[in-house]
Amino acid sequence: MQQDRPLYMTDGAIKYFGLGSTWPAPPQLSSEMVQWAIRLVLECSPKAAIECFRTNAQTSLLPDLPACTVPTLILHGENDQIAPLHLCGRRTAQGIAGSELKTYPGGSHGMFLTHKDRLNEDLLIFIQG
Repeated sequence: MQQDRPLYMTDGAIKYFGLGSTWPAPPQLSSEMVQWAIRLVLECSPKAAIECFRTNAQTSLLPDLPACTVPTLILHGENDQIAPLHLCGRRTAQGIAGSELKTYPGGSHGMFLTHKDRLNEDLLIFIQG
């Protein structure tokens, strides 16, 4: 990441969007949409990106989850190669009492683009509920 951020982020997009995996193919994203997402990430400061990655890799927030007392919806892709379901989504749901976990078959970390219609529908139902 420190040597060649554009290459690092472009390579990361494969995992982020679940491209080329053995799971069911995600809804097709145009190469332009993938490039837009990469450019969006590259707009943040390099230091902020490095610190976010470091925090995600080195810090467990699980002990803080019981303090969350508001209604919580957890949306997680079953093909999330960045934050695997069994390590992140399921543990988060177990740590927040009364939370609701919805999983998306074939969903990756980039579900806001690959599964945007279902994701928005699930959010609206949760907010209205």
